[in-house]
Amino acid sequence: MSLFNDAQLTNKQIVMTVVLVAGAFISVLNQTIVSPALPGIMSELGVDVSMAQWLITIFTLVMAIMIPVTAFLLDRFSLRSLFISAMALFAAGSLLLAWGPTFSVLILGRVLQAISSGMLSPMIMSILMWIFPLGFRGRAMGLYSLVIAFAPAIGPTYSGVIVDLFSWHFVFLSIAPLAVIAAFVAFFTIEDFVERRNVVLDKLSLILSTFGLISLLYGCSIIGSAGGLSPESIATIAAGLLILTWFGIRQLNLKEPMLELRVLKNRNFLSAVFIIMLFQAAILVLSVILPIYIQTIRGYSATITGLVFLPGAAFMAITSMFSGRLFDRHGPRRPVLLGATALMISFLGLVIIDTGSPIWLIFVIYIVLSTGIGLLNTPVSTWALNSLDDKEIHHGSAVLNTLRQTAGAIGTAILVTVMSIEISAYPDPDSIAANMAGFNATSVCMAVLMIVVFVAAFFLIRDKEKTGV
Repeated sequence: MSLFNDAQLTNKQIVMTVVLVAGAFISVLNQTIVSPALPGIMSELGVDVSMAQWLITIFTLVMAIMIPVTAFLLDRFSLRSLFISAMALFAAGSLLLAWGPTFSVLILGRVLQAISSGMLSPMIMSILMWIFPLGFRGRAMGLYSLVIAFAPAIGPTYSGVIVDLFSWHFVFLSIAPLAVIAAFVAFFTIEDFVERRNVVLDKLSLILSTFGLISLLYGCSIIGSAGGLSPESIATIAAGLLILTWFGIRQLNLKEPMLELRVLKNRNFLSAVFIIMLFQAAILVLSVILPIYIQTIRGYSATITGLVFLPGAAFMAITSMFSGRLFDRHGPRRPVLLGATALMISFLGLVIIDTGSPIWLIFVIYIVLSTGIGLLNTPVSTWALNSLDDKEIHHGSAVLNTLRQTAGAIGTAILVTVMSIEISAYPDPDSIAANMAGFNATSVCMAVLMIVVFVAAFFLIRDKEKTGV
């Protein structure tokens, strides 16, 4: 409560913050509960693995489409109506998934959930920045980061327990009431902070962003699934990049763009986005290569993999709050450089491990890595949005989240390709030695990216508050 008291928030604003954080928790938790339910879904509905994976793929694609649209929605509609709508869509999608008589119904449910999650991420970040005074925004974003770090840690475990005790239907049924409660409380607590504008949605912009993001992210997912480049993935990614370039040029020439890309003219914001994109490009592939090392190369169980990730998530959550406090007191430079250093050390650790490395070393490396994420992510994101005028924050949040997700997808695709090339160079690509070589090669690339992040942070980030270019 000290954060709320120090920031001199009203009781209504405190409840509003709790509701927003709860909405973020529900949204992020939902992203990690599907995988343990997939075997039961496949068995009951008679679908194969490639078909079942669409429950994850379609969510990612639709969520990416909604993030840039949310900036327009925040200009046009009230915060209360948008948040309640997002929670209502989430509850409806969850109930469809709980019912789930056919796979098509499940897909529809995931689409509704993805629309909700795509709206919530930039919306909640923007509202928290509007609620909290300038000197408390780091801790506010730290609280948000704590929640989005904690939710994925418990999601798979929670889902697995529910599936074992009941069935996969109850996994989705159990989270629907949480969204309903959040929507009910939001009706009485959420208020507007920015003036509504009677803007008109540019339909061509919506079409371009939709097809551009779908093409780019789907092409990247093809690389991830196939384990390397293919003519289909190259063509799809190239088409996506061309369409998104057209989208960007159009936004810069519209008087009232769907997504205000002119925020990138702000030097501090642009610097922060550059650092976050490099960081995200390296980090996201960890969810692919670490399980390969632990399970495929070392032969440990999926349970051990989960145990490796669990303490890291706890450290990430704690250091997110700590880095937010450091940001409010000293500015972004100290926590960001500490985080970048921890990330460099941890990735270099991944470079030197081999088939005989003790499992406790992997625990330690991942804890250091997660600590680095917590120290870096919160201050950079807060610094980025702090550099903008309050009227630009929602557009800045949408731009930041869109580019973060795009960079993660592209980075994962590139790094998976590096791993695939290294593995294919061996006479026996399925051998442990080949997989180990691919893992180390990918780790080298991630370490290089983190060195670039450190250098960029060292030269670009300063503690002086700047709100202009």
